[in-house]
Amino acid sequence: MTGELDRPITRREFDEYKTVTDRALKMQATEYERRLRDLNGEQGRIEKIVQRTVTLEAFEDFKTLLDERVGALRMAEDKRTGALLLFRFMATAGVFGLILSVLNSLGVRLGA
Repeated sequence: MTGELDRPITRREFDEYKTVTDRALKMQATEYERRLRDLNGEQGRIEKIVQRTVTLEAFEDFKTLLDERVGALRMAEDKRTGALLLFRFMATAGVFGLILSVLNSLGVRLGA
């Protein structure tokens, strides 16, 4: 069977075919309109996301700058820690010297 009619189609069959075809085309057009509306809304949503997104290049630049600043802060902290240790040592030596001076003025002798 080839799908062809062995007889001519009637006017009623032709009208029914035309009605069904018109209805199918309207349904297809409605579906295309719905898809286009969805796509147009999607474009706006994507544009909003892109506006809030940081590029990889900008992120890498920020990360490099942040790494440099953290390194500088660590160096400053190391210098501060070293200065504090030196200050503590000097303060301890000063207090120790003061105690020895007071003891010496009181006539107390330490050692041999």
